[in-house]
Amino acid sequence: MRVFHKYHDVPISSKGGVIAIGNFDGVHKGHQAILKAAKQIAKADKIPFNVLTFEPHPSQAFDREREPFRLTPVRSKVRVLSKLGIDNLIIMHFVADFYNMSAEDFIEKVIVGGLGAAHLVVGEGYHFGKDCLGDTSLLQELGKKYGFKVTVVPNLLNKDKERISSSAARFFLKRGDVAKVKEILGRYWEIEARVIKGNQIGRTLGFPTANLDTLDYATPRTGVYAAHIGIPDKKGKVTWFDGVMNYGSRPTVDGKNTFLEAHIFDFDGDIYGKRIIVRPIKFLRPEMKMNGLEDLKKHIKEDIVWAKIVLSDTVAGNAPFMIFGFDGAADKERDNKG
Repeated sequence: MRVFHKYHDVPISSKGGVIAIGNFDGVHKGHQAILKAAKQIAKADKIPFNVLTFEPHPSQAFDREREPFRLTPVRSKVRVLSKLGIDNLIIMHFVADFYNMSAEDFIEKVIVGGLGAAHLVVGEGYHFGKDCLGDTSLLQELGKKYGFKVTVVPNLLNKDKERISSSAARFFLKRGDVAKVKEILGRYWEIEARVIKGNQIGRTLGFPTANLDTLDYATPRTGVYAAHIGIPDKKGKVTWFDGVMNYGSRPTVDGKNTFLEAHIFDFDGDIYGKRIIVRPIKFLRPEMKMNGLEDLKKHIKEDIVWAKIVLSDTVAGNAPFMIFGFDGAADKERDNKG
């Protein structure tokens, strides 16, 4: 998959293809249905399979004071999309010149003039152009005018007839229901971030933790989780370990700031400054203020016991990645459990 940050940098050989358009935050099952439809059209018509997405997320661009809400910030989104057989990913910068562009100007200048689209694939609720005035009906009219086809993929519903959405995933994440989040995404939700220096209290207790910089992410319910922790090598191959994750303010220690930290079982390597991946697998307990460090140490031991029991039924790095034909078999990289 080739990645372009300017649509006019896309080479002629990659134009004239199918373009799936969307924010795709989380790349959940509904997004996957859109991407699958685009991939099938590209294969049938023997044309490039392209994806157009936007950074920053439009909601983030319009409200810079909003707390982090992204399920997949750009680095994570690219990593997920790279597993789907996409030929070209165009990441369009959502800046003033773009979001002030009218709906028809966007189609004429970017989609037709810039990318030479033969076929657009969008979701049922897709809106575009200044003030989001463009909708799927206008898109189909413009398709007739400019000579491209349009496929609108219906909203995907769960077994309770509720629409699968990024908002629903955030709702359940805030409640610590990572199983429901997995149902929505079709895979475990995960955070990929750099390990930063902490106060090393965990090390003094005998349970060293990796503290993560999670400023760009939506955050889960505070508390302790059984987790899988992945450590990529220089080539991007990930080795997976079992562990526990804590998200909270550490009230026993200071209680002032909120952190995400992970303890990796049976691991003593140096990962400071490196990017790692943390997948919460199951919520174990809410965050609590203990009666001193010895009491905290006792509860950490109990957390580890419960986490090992939970994780004994799952294989780190071997969870189903996608649905709708985008399953783990399509991913040539096979991660190894550490």
